[in-house]
Amino acid sequence: MQQLTLTWNADDTVASLTNSTTPSQSAAMGYDAALRVSGYSGNGTAANPNLSYGYDAVGNRVSGVENGASVTSTICQRPP
Repeated sequence: MQQLTLTWNADDTVASLTNSTTPSQSAAMGYDAALRVSGYSGNGTAANPNLSYGYDAVGNRVSGVENGASVTSTICQRPP
């Protein structure tokens, strides 16, 4: 059974998740000015990676880094 504890920021976003059953799966989250997730700090493993994200001017996620390696994002657009 998992025992998870969330801590919250003043803007009601999740600041951190603590897993008391498996502490190596705990993490902290970061957000940009628009309250989009900009970072996730796990323990740097494949199961709980460190992540960071970048967004374009309209809020599409356009870049990402997982444990130091770039990952690609695909933007889906509706046909005109």
